[in-house]
Amino acid sequence: MKLQQSLMINELMVKIAITLEETISKKDKVIKCFNTISGLEISALRSGQQSSIKKQILLINGVLQQYPIKTHEDYSLISDYHLNKLLKNIKQICLIFCD
Repeated sequence: MKLQQSLMINELMVKIAITLEETISKKDKVIKCFNTISGLEISALRSGQQSSIKKQILLINGVLQQYPIKTHEDYSLISDYHLNKLLKNIKQICLIFCD
C-alpha cells in the first residue's frame, strides 16, 4: 500500500476510534463512523483484509436493511441491540485496517 494512502487510512481509523469514545449517542456514533468510512478505498489492501472488511459490510447491511433508513433521523429507529452490533462491526473494520 502506498505511504500516502496508508497515512490517510490511519488518520481515518484514529478519527473513528475517537468517535467511538465520544460521549454522544450510539446513533450519532454510528452516523459519524459511517460518514468517516464512506467511500474508503480497500482495493490496495491484502486480499484477506478485503474479504474480512466485505464480511463486516455485509453484516452491517444485514442490520440496516431491517430498517427504513432514508435520513439521519431514521437511525433513531434502530434498536439498541442493533446499534451495538453496528458499533461492533465498525470496530472490527478498524482492527482489520490496522492489521
